[in-house]
Amino acid sequence: MTLTKDKKMRLNRLMTFVAGLFSFLVLFSSVVNAAPDRAGAAEFRERALLSQKNGDYGEAYFYYTRAVLFDGTDPDLLNEAGLMAEASGKGVEAEPYYRSAIAIEPSFLPAYYNLGALFLAQKKFILAEQYLKQRVDMGSPTDQWTLRAQEMLAEVYDLCPELHEGVVRQMTSDLEKDLTRQKVIERQDMETRKLMDIEEIYNNGTTAFKDGDYWLAVSLFEEALALDPGRADVKKGLERARAQVRRQNAAAELDISVRENRPAIMDMYLNEAQ
Repeated sequence: MTLTKDKKMRLNRLMTFVAGLFSFLVLFSSVVNAAPDRAGAAEFRERALLSQKNGDYGEAYFYYTRAVLFDGTDPDLLNEAGLMAEASGKGVEAEPYYRSAIAIEPSFLPAYYNLGALFLAQKKFILAEQYLKQRVDMGSPTDQWTLRAQEMLAEVYDLCPELHEGVVRQMTSDLEKDLTRQKVIERQDMETRKLMDIEEIYNNGTTAFKDGDYWLAVSLFEEALALDPGRADVKKGLERARAQVRRQNAAAELDISVRENRPAIMDMYLNEAQ
């Protein structure tokens, strides 16, 4: 895919901005984590909404992940990040965003529906039933998303009739424990990665690229570039990984109209971003 001059300029500006941002986060991460920076989150959210409006879900997801670093306490923001993870073909990464939204606001209905839909798509019927039932029980009987959750719940039972009889419900606890352990491992991996030097990060990015994990390669090359913006080999690796991601996105984009979001929230930020 040949990039236009305008696209190249945008990418260069983005790379410069990301480098500065990550340097800031590395130096002041404790401050950012201690108190949400809603102004910083709003800036990235606006960028994400513009990218989303233009149909570039991969770029929108990138900006949402950065917005969450500034404010991880906003359930709407977390839900939107999950939506863009799915829209860009990264459904596995959507799960922790939806779960975090529920943890922060247990009555946040969109995350229950989206988790149920995500687990159904992944054929995790027990978890799909769990979250869809909660969405139905907590929602208004006449709400369109409650009705959609009921339809999706019926689909779960059609695909896994054993659930009606409660034969496999005892598996839920074990699955949840596995998910919790996986999240702990992921957090440990993130903390470990912060301590790695640039060569290790770059080498891991190269390995991820060779293994076909282009999103991980992009993430690693961005971290390496943030530590040393002058590395030509890192820039080249990042460009190659992003090109592969764009090809994947073209084949794996999800129509986000089949996921639930608060319409007022989306309309408000789209209007502000224009």
